[in-house]
Amino acid sequence: MTARQMITPATVGFLLLAAAGSAGLAAEETERHAPWAATFDAQFRGCDDAGACHFWIDARDAYQEGLYRVRPDGVTWIVERDQTARAVRDRLNALLSNMIHQHKRVELHGMRSLGDATYAARVTVNGADLADDPVLAQLSSLGAAAPR
Repeated sequence: MTARQMITPATVGFLLLAAAGSAGLAAEETERHAPWAATFDAQFRGCDDAGACHFWIDARDAYQEGLYRVRPDGVTWIVERDQTARAVRDRLNALLSNMIHQHKRVELHGMRSLGDATYAARVTVNGADLADDPVLAQLSSLGAAAPR
């Protein structure tokens, strides 16, 4: 079989389809790690010991789950420092739970993947940045200044 016999219209179509598919996968991978332009209304579901808060947002597409583990921007949360990490977690849980009971609007801005099944985003409640909370700022400075 010669090279000319191997290249048929069906083969060319298959090669074009494969090239388009791989370009689509590369674009999807780039998009997955890029910040999402949208701001999402979120429902707070609690913070865990691993340094992330859980938020429920409507799925972006049929393949996405609705529950996301998000590390709030501007909040230093060093898990190895047990006491400070617990204090940060407890403050976030108390602050966000209290906001829910007051029917405040929680939003995630600039959400981006960290590559380890968690995301980072700026978290606001009724437009106020969560990282601006004075108690969180004090706890973050304690965690960052403490020796390892």
